Amino acid sequence: LFGPLATYYSAELNRWITKHHGLIHFSKRDFYPCFKKAWQAAFKELNIQSGWTKTGLNPFNPSIVLNKLRRPQSEQPSGAEELLPVKIRSYQHAKNLVNQALGPQRSSAAKQLTDSYLSLAAEVELLNHEIANLYETV
Repeated sequence: LFGPLATYYSAELNRWITKHHGLIHFSKRDFYPCFKKAWQAAFKELNIQSGWTKTGLNPFNPSIVLNKLRRPQSEQPSGAEELLPVKIRSYQHAKNLVNQALGPQRSSAAKQLTDSYLSLAAEVELLNHEIANLYETV
């Protein structure tokens, strides 16, 4: 509704400027008559119904808004899970995989790498949980 309102208001303002040849300042008193004409032109039943339809409110269609919120696959940044050779189900799963692969004897570099890996696995688990909660909210 506000897109058409802005368009109609611009048209009314252009008419006013043309009518006065741009020689008179546009005052507060001039605003309301221009705005009223724009409002009456924009807020027609057809525009109102179109606004309800485009937002998915009537008929109810939440996917209209949800599709605008979701990024297309090509725009989504690749997550940490996509870089891992196996899908990590949880932090504990990641910890078990590291322990199986490296065993108890580790160099300081391997320990540092392990800590970083487990930190990322924990972060992925938290982010997945947060995303799931956001989807439930929407």
